[in-house]
Amino acid sequence: MLTWGNVENPSALFELLTKCPHFSCTICDFDQQGARYNVPSEKKGENVADEITVRFATMADMGAVLRLYDDVVERDRGTEYDVLWRRDLHPSDAFLEAAVAAGQLMLAEAVGAAETGERAPLLGAGVLNDDFAQGYENVSWPGHFPLERVRCLHLFCTHPDARGRGVAKRLLAGMAGLMRDQGVAAIRLDTFAHNTAARGLYEACGYAYAGPGRMEYEDQDVAHLDFAMYELVL
Repeated sequence: MLTWGNVENPSALFELLTKCPHFSCTICDFDQQGARYNVPSEKKGENVADEITVRFATMADMGAVLRLYDDVVERDRGTEYDVLWRRDLHPSDAFLEAAVAAGQLMLAEAVGAAETGERAPLLGAGVLNDDFAQGYENVSWPGHFPLERVRCLHLFCTHPDARGRGVAKRLLAGMAGLMRDQGVAAIRLDTFAHNTAARGLYEACGYAYAGPGRMEYEDQDVAHLDFAMYELVL
């Protein structure tokens, strides 16, 4: 079976596939020409973004991607949203650039933002790849899938100005749809056990709690922290 992990340039391959008239996806409204999903809001209101686009980032988005993580790290520091990221270590510019080049970083923006040419801040972003930290192998995951059919969620965030608008749920839904269409069977993640807001979000989006965990990340001193492990079966 062809997977994104065994091709040299997943972004280019995905772009070619989306130009094929027989290529289709099954979540939200999919635009074949732009490889994007327009995800409507579940409710209406002046504080809710009615519709967002979830798509793969391209190298043309790098400036906006770096600004997003700059804003998140700087403005979340010392708040309830602080996940101890450091821009000089993680997420580094090199990591983000590599994720975009590999077709692993997905972003959320207001519908039509790319067409207008306006460089409004991105609403959110996240990375899905096959890089699992040490500690994942000790978890009793609900789904018993070969690792080549599982992806790990990293660096999921929403812009501080976009919170409270349902963006996170719709970004997660769009990312899950993109993975499902690639034949991925499940998405796994870890979050701080004390981060009740994040845990509530993942559970509301269908992620199943898989138990506690202890993670070892080379670029973060988190060995002393307890993690909660989650899995979404697609």
